[in-house]
Amino acid sequence: MEKIVAIGFGIFFLLIVVLPLSLIFKLVMKSKKSSWSGEVIDKKHNANRDFDDDKKINHSYYLVVKMDDGSRDRNIGLSGQLWDTFKIGDKIKKPAGKLLPEKI
Repeated sequence: MEKIVAIGFGIFFLLIVVLPLSLIFKLVMKSKKSSWSGEVIDKKHNANRDFDDDKKINHSYYLVVKMDDGSRDRNIGLSGQLWDTFKIGDKIKKPAGKLLPEKI
């Protein structure tokens, strides 16, 4: 009986903890490996009320970037502090090995 409980806990731990963490790690590493460059064509800010707390407002900040390679425009999510440093018309790049874009 104890063996069955241990196996069940192991499967539960694998599904609930290990798989989501490995997925997050894989997505971060994929993003870090990519590189691109483009021009900021718009800045977007969304403010939404929290479902659990009407007094709390969640803010999302995005840059709309026209890619230099001609691929479709990208929405790049950033912190509000970093978002403030960019202006429409700025040339930016995201070098391989870094998570965030920078001005050229």
